[in-house]
Order: sequence, then C-alpha cells, then structure tokens
Amino acid sequence: MCRRQRGAQHRLDEVHDEVAQSITALRKAGVQVTVPRTVSDSLLTGRHKKRSTRSEWWLPLSQQAGANGPGMVGVRYGVLLTAVRFPCSFPQSFEAGQPVDWVVNHDAATLWAALVIDVDGPYLAWRRGEYNGTFQNADEVLAKVEQRARDARRLPAHRQGAWFNAEQQKACRNAQETTR
Repeated sequence: MCRRQRGAQHRLDEVHDEVAQSITALRKAGVQVTVPRTVSDSLLTGRHKKRSTRSEWWLPLSQQAGANGPGMVGVRYGVLLTAVRFPCSFPQSFEAGQPVDWVVNHDAATLWAALVIDVDGPYLAWRRGEYNGTFQNADEVLAKVEQRARDARRLPAHRQGAWFNAEQQKACRNAQETTR
C-alpha cells in the first residue's frame, strides 16, 4: 500500500499498518472509505503537490512519521482528512450574514470519525484555531460540535454509522441553504 520514501522509510511497516488499521476502523464504524490503490509520501511530489484521489492518496508521511513529526497520530490524522468525504461541496469561505449551520454538522461528523481513529486532539486543535478567527462565539460552536460527536460515539456501535451518514446529509442540506 505504501511506497518506500525517505524520512519514513525506517518506519514503513509501522506507517503501512497505521494507514491500514485506520481505514479498517473507519469502514467498520460505517464510514464509506474507498481503499486506495496506493498511498504515497507527498514529499515525493516536491513543490508541485498532487491532490489525493479516491484511488491514490498523497499523505505527508515523512513529515508525520519522521524524527521531527508527531508520529503515528499524524499519519492517522492524514488518513482522516483524506478518507472522510462528504457527498457535497461546502462554501470555501464565510461571509458576514450567511448562515453557517452546516459547520456544526460537518465538524461533528468529522470529529466523530476522528474519535474512531483516536485523532480528535489534532482535529480539535485545528478547528479551534479556525473557529477563533471566524466566529464570535467560537467556544460555543466548538462545544456543540464536541457534544454532538461524543453523544454519537456513545450510541450502540451498529447505530453510529447511520448517525454519521445522517449528519453528513444535514451538513449538505444546510450548506445548500447557505448558497441560495
């Protein structure tokens, strides 16, 4: 699944296992993840970054698993950001006066997936930074996102995937209302 690269080469088996286990955990929980044909280190693309597709993922493996990176939590975080896809697109920016209700549903669904593979810490840190620059009530929004995701994680395992899919659909409906 992973090609050999500089930086993460000494941990290639561990990186491979982490990617595979993360995909398996997400799929088992109900996330529709297409198993990629290849997972490659984005370091190989140089300055000309390639975008991941469903069949070919470009993750910062050397940066994450290398000596100065966060380790396997960083690899799992890369899997989260690449694997969790929504069946719609979202506004690229927030404009004053536009509803942003979709953010709560989007982020709660993504946080739930982050909890599944134990990368909620990095995800929440990133969103906290984004919220603080966007929302006047950033703490309230983040608390609502966290509560929704943690409540969903307490559901019986067989109901969590359905919750995730419903939350994705709510996010998409709310985003469509924003663009009207």
